This record gives sequence, structure tokens and C-alpha cells, in this order.
Amino acid sequence: ISTMLDPLPIGDDWALLSDGSIAVLKGRDYHVEVITPDGTRSTGLKIPFDWQRVTDDDRSALIDSIRGDGEATRAAARPPGGAAPVLPPILVVSPNELPDYRPPFRAGNARGDAEGRLWVQTTAPKPPNGGLLVDVITAKGELADRFELPIGRRLLAVGPNRTLILVAHDSTGNYLERARLP
Repeated sequence: ISTMLDPLPIGDDWALLSDGSIAVLKGRDYHVEVITPDGTRSTGLKIPFDWQRVTDDDRSALIDSIRGDGEATRAAARPPGGAAPVLPPILVVSPNELPDYRPPFRAGNARGDAEGRLWVQTTAPKPPNGGLLVDVITAKGELADRFELPIGRRLLAVGPNRTLILVAHDSTGNYLERARLP
């Protein structure tokens, strides 16, 4: 048994919309395909996104950071005074298998809301305030809004009237917050 880690996986994501449609978010070119309950499919245009090129130096740094984290985890798993546990090898994709551009989102970050929109926490470069950028996409696949979450927050769920449920992290731990966008 071995584990293969990929620090920049490009994949698709999906969310259930309020009318029963399924919004499929495509990672390769950042667009939305909607499948309605009757099976009708529609494809939106590409969502505007500041694509970040992954250089050879970026690739090496990402691979090195994973290898370093894996070794630290193994050292922490050793019981005091005990023998080193036998753990499966940690394999990392080769640098040439990493994409040329950072993916626009990570899987599991798409949320549907009561008004039929798709909310996507992106991997865009950090905005000036250091938070994460969220794109709000209509059921037609058009960018309706883009905003920054406060630093230390991740989007967990979206309720009616632009009410957000956020996971907040600070020195005391993790907790939930409710916020409402204007």
C-alpha cells in the first residue's frame, strides 16, 4: 500500500441547486454545466479568472513541501522510546505531472443556494486583505458577484438572502460563524 499525493489536482466539482438541477463546475477551463431535472443540459461561458502559471521553481517547491510534511508526520507518529512504526511510502507525483496553471478551485468548494446560484471558493491569489475569494455564479453559468471572505474564514454553506455559514479559525480553534452579505 502506498499513498500518491498531488498538490495541484485539477478536477470537477458539483452542487445541487434549489430547483433540483445539478451544477457541474469544470476545473480545466472554469465553466459551469447545468443538468436540469428533466435531463436538459446547458453550458455556460468560461468564468473570468486570474490564472496563475506554475513555474518549474513552483513545482519543485510544492513537491519539496509535501515531502517535508510527510517526514514530519512520520517523526510525530513515533511513540516516545518506541521503535519507528512501519508506514507505507509517501509518493508524490513527479513535477512534470503538475499542471501548467493552478486550478481555479479545489474539489468540495462549490455550494448551491436557495436562489439557484453556485458559490465557489476559489484558489485565486490572496486579495489585499488576505482572505479567500468567492465567486457567485448564476444558473446560466455567468459570474454574478465576486467578494473576499475575512481572513481565517472558509465558506461552509449558503442560506437564503445571502446568508453565509463560515468556518472560522483562530488561536482558540475552529468555530462556526453566520454572516450576511449586503
